Amino acid sequence: MRMTRRDLLKTLGVGGAAVLIGTERRWALATTGTYSIPSSIPADGSVDVTDALKTFLASVPDGSTVLFPAGAVYRIDKTLWLLGRNGLVLEGQGTTLRCVDRDVAPGFIDAPGLPPPRMGAIGKRHVMLVGCTDMTLRGLTVIGANPIAGARDGAYDPDYEFQHGFQIRGGARITLTGCSSYDTHGDALQVSGQASDVLVSGCHFERTGRQGLSLTDCTRLTVSDSYIGDIARAGCDIEPPVPDWTVQDVVLERNVWGPTKLHLFSAGGKGPNVRNVRFLSNQMPTPSHAWVVTRGANAAAAGGYRGPFLVANNVGLFASGSGIGFRAAEGITVTGNVWRRVGSYRRSMPAIMLDDVHGISATNNDMRGYDRVYRVDPSDCYDYTESGNLIGRGPENF
Repeated sequence: MRMTRRDLLKTLGVGGAAVLIGTERRWALATTGTYSIPSSIPADGSVDVTDALKTFLASVPDGSTVLFPAGAVYRIDKTLWLLGRNGLVLEGQGTTLRCVDRDVAPGFIDAPGLPPPRMGAIGKRHVMLVGCTDMTLRGLTVIGANPIAGARDGAYDPDYEFQHGFQIRGGARITLTGCSSYDTHGDALQVSGQASDVLVSGCHFERTGRQGLSLTDCTRLTVSDSYIGDIARAGCDIEPPVPDWTVQDVVLERNVWGPTKLHLFSAGGKGPNVRNVRFLSNQMPTPSHAWVVTRGANAAAAGGYRGPFLVANNVGLFASGSGIGFRAAEGITVTGNVWRRVGSYRRSMPAIMLDDVHGISATNNDMRGYDRVYRVDPSDCYDYTESGNLIGRGPENF
């Protein structure tokens, strides 16, 4: 049975004026405006206030602005989730939402869009928007409960891997600006559930137990002018887990990417369902691992090609191996990048590896540290061209 917002308010026990109709309470919400978090909710991080914050937020009318106290610290050991809200602006003003106990269950109810309560602590997200529209989160910092998060051994723990900093599940026109996430067991940000028109700008995502950005089912997403680094797995992982989920119209632009344990960018998963991805004017000042697009080699992943991809005007260093790899992809343009390989110079090291790729152009790139532009499997690749690229020994090689 689907739960309406009225049912949700009842479940949460929202305070305020109520009208009793039969045996059902219906809350008479005030008009839109600006609402401050009540001072009765402890803002020093001493006790878990997840339920108190959810109750207050549920009482605020759609279309309102919620002001958090500047510099406050709220302890949220459960999931702070908003379900089906419209037009809310959460002004964090530097507020920190901190999880202390990773083993506390998320407190989900049985409602559409929420993970099943039986998942327990593994299913906890720290801040979660479900089916929301026209929402803005500004100036909020999430700190998880992973003491060894980051690009190091032991940071990833599968028992807690879904404890993401922020999750956007479904909905449309969601903006995160000036937000931060640190020390999570899961991803800094996950976007799923056919979410659309998501804008992330000026954010800082650091020290995760899994991915930096995880995109599994979304359309028209832009991440710009942000930092993503010290990541336990991939910096950005585009991975629809089933063939009928889609990630398309993604722009990753003017970001700074820090260290990652695995790939800087990865597009795995199943199906030909990753389309129109643009990686533009990003910086990778510390040596990164490869940028890899693959449809997957198992039978469930068969059929179709991913693309197009535009990789342009990026500057950075690769630590080892080939810089970019594509498998089962088409419509690829790699141009104007300064991507160099650091370390010892070795022969037979291509800048770009191709496997079952149809249509790629590499032009005017500085790819020094590699001795060739492509390594190609000629049996299943065609229409690959290159011109104006710099290769060979570079200043970072010895």
